[in-house]
Amino acid sequence: SVDKSSYDLWNDIRVDPSTNPPPETVVYIIEKTSPLIEPLRSLNGAWAQPNPGSGRISGRSIRGLAKSIWSDLRLAIVKKDQAQAFGDLVVLANLPRVARAFDPSDRGLMPSLAVAGMFNWGMMDLARASAEFKLTPAQCQILQNAASWIHEPLPFGAVSEQNTPTFDAFKSRELTELKSSLAKLCGG
Repeated sequence: SVDKSSYDLWNDIRVDPSTNPPPETVVYIIEKTSPLIEPLRSLNGAWAQPNPGSGRISGRSIRGLAKSIWSDLRLAIVKKDQAQAFGDLVVLANLPRVARAFDPSDRGLMPSLAVAGMFNWGMMDLARASAEFKLTPAQCQILQNAASWIHEPLPFGAVSEQNTPTFDAFKSRELTELKSSLAKLCGG
């Protein structure tokens, strides 16, 4: 549909949300999903380990959730809502680990890596936003705790031999970018 196309076009990392506000149809979509994200934001990075045996959610579902959260973060930048943008970023920081815990299979690795990429996009969007989005030391501590997995040797647990080339590519490119983006945001 036209609305979905507009949503997807605006959610492009090459589009700076602070200088390119979304069309009203996109704002409507994001504002309707934002209340669903609020309970995750309110955890302020203090997530419990998910129950992987529940079978209630897939890595692909979490990838879809991450896209909604990233959209919400981008709209918060447009609205100059630093608290909401930061809350969304902390949720994004937790999602890669959560996605992998729910689906530790070979098939579940790709959604986890995709969600990690969206976390990086969120950090990039926040970094290029105006000075009012500069994180405080306390916020940096919360974000670094939520993203602590990026410093682990196996952030998503053991990876099968079949997925080793994919994971190695992620480590050499994406993980390096994640660490760089986090350091830019938190002055490290």
